Amino acid sequence: MGKFEFTLATADDDAELREVLSSTPMTGQISISFAREPNFFAATPVDGKLVQIVVGRDVEQGRIVGMGSRTAGPRYVNQQPTNVGYLGGLRLLAEYRGQGALIARGYRFLRQLHADRAAPYYLTTIAADNVVALKTITSGRAGLPTYHSLGDYVTTSLNPAATSRIDQDSSTRISTRLATIDDREQIITFLNAHGPRRQFFPAYAAADLFSEQGWLQGLSPGDVMLAFRDDQLVGVWGAWDQSRFKQTIIHSYSRWLALTRPAYNVVANMRKRATLPAPGSILAARYGAILVVAENDAEICRRLIGAMSRELLQRGDRLVFLGLHAADPLLPIARTIGGREYVTQLYLVFWPDQPPDLAELTQRVPYLELGCL
Repeated sequence: MGKFEFTLATADDDAELREVLSSTPMTGQISISFAREPNFFAATPVDGKLVQIVVGRDVEQGRIVGMGSRTAGPRYVNQQPTNVGYLGGLRLLAEYRGQGALIARGYRFLRQLHADRAAPYYLTTIAADNVVALKTITSGRAGLPTYHSLGDYVTTSLNPAATSRIDQDSSTRISTRLATIDDREQIITFLNAHGPRRQFFPAYAAADLFSEQGWLQGLSPGDVMLAFRDDQLVGVWGAWDQSRFKQTIIHSYSRWLALTRPAYNVVANMRKRATLPAPGSILAARYGAILVVAENDAEICRRLIGAMSRELLQRGDRLVFLGLHAADPLLPIARTIGGREYVTQLYLVFWPDQPPDLAELTQRVPYLELGCL
């Protein structure tokens, strides 16, 4: 194992990092890969305030064979802004998998980075069907951090053609409209007043919204729907198009899906549903963002989703992914109108000699911004 070294990536590694992403698809009936084109580092503002990309190099081959990210940013913990970390983007080329010692060395390097105390602990998600990662990373073997389960994180697919009608019987006291740049301060005030009821909700600043370098980079005023009751802001939801800096690529289909895809697409086009793109194509989808509703009011939530869906339908959008914790009170609303679900396991990660107060951290329902994972 002496031929491997771990360092932090620099701008000079851009092309290799993008190559690793394209070479490590997530397999399944629909195999996908994640891209950060045209520049890997152009997408890092959405990762957090501190972003470190760890790379593992095969010294003999002179190439990057694996990568992962350590990020940190202010989140509300028990309604108080606290720096919290996130571990993500773990990728390893196929020919180097199964080498447990390589993973252990990567975590030793991560432990060295942790010494800067930028965050006391980290969040991470692992696909529920990723058996190898669940057995290896969460094993608690010597040298690895502790992974404490915080439950399921559920991503639901929404079809604007279907969800545009869910609020037809809602109260007329609730009005909706798209945001403008002048709404920024009001939106941030609302998010920071109601968002902290969820554990780990991001502590957004005005510079994070409607900014090209903010935490919500690329989310424009026209992508955010506002709900009002008697002129009082009571709900916010965004439909985030990240395609300028992050993409999901269709890598391949199972044999059965490949055979039925043409017929499925004919029906999908008739019903204004998302089609199955050709392998190599970008999946056209938006990410639901900053879904915050006063008092978790179901009627307000339906009005937001319905109003935004009608707007997206006019623009030709057919797919929105909404991510919420399994215990989130708004998830049942999404499930009644949503399609397929993708489940990941949410974990709190910490080093065994620095355990946090788990009782304090598990009192509220967790929140993660899907587009920032």
